[in-house]
Amino acid sequence: MRNITKKSVFILFLSLLLITNYLSTTDVSAVTISTAQRKINAQKLVNSKGLSSKTKYLIYVDLKSRPQTVYVFKGKYQHWSLINSFTCSGGLPGGKETVTGQFTVQAKGSWFFSSKYQQGGKYYTQFCGNYLFHGLPMNRYYKVVDWTLGKPASHGCIRLAVSNAKWIYNYMTYGTKVYIPYAY
Repeated sequence: MRNITKKSVFILFLSLLLITNYLSTTDVSAVTISTAQRKINAQKLVNSKGLSSKTKYLIYVDLKSRPQTVYVFKGKYQHWSLINSFTCSGGLPGGKETVTGQFTVQAKGSWFFSSKYQQGGKYYTQFCGNYLFHGLPMNRYYKVVDWTLGKPASHGCIRLAVSNAKWIYNYMTYGTKVYIPYAY
């Protein structure tokens, strides 16, 4: 057994005291409750807005909250149940805002590249003109050039982790309603 000195006991006691003080002043449970509550609030919102979709799915994009989040629901008019949610990034203020309103899934593809921005993205799902859900922005060699998610960061599209963009690409059918309320 190690020889325990008074100094090491004092350091251990001081460390425990600091940790206890930190935990008592930091509401760790509030973060978890906040995330759960945001999901409940999102479901209540889409069911109270009278939203319908031509498919059994509906996508709600919350650009006001941090982190910015995409919520995916399954069901029908006033009976939507949350089935998935993803952290995302919408457009930057100052001319690159994400379009707001109600749209539908119109087209899909596994890759696009914009000559204008010299960036592309995997697994895009188009919902309004040039506005897309897509994976993190990449250069022409498929290397991610910006990992930012959760806050405004895009040129207007809804940016997602590549795996989440692929999920939307795979499961959201043409005609699925996309609801993006005003956030700027």
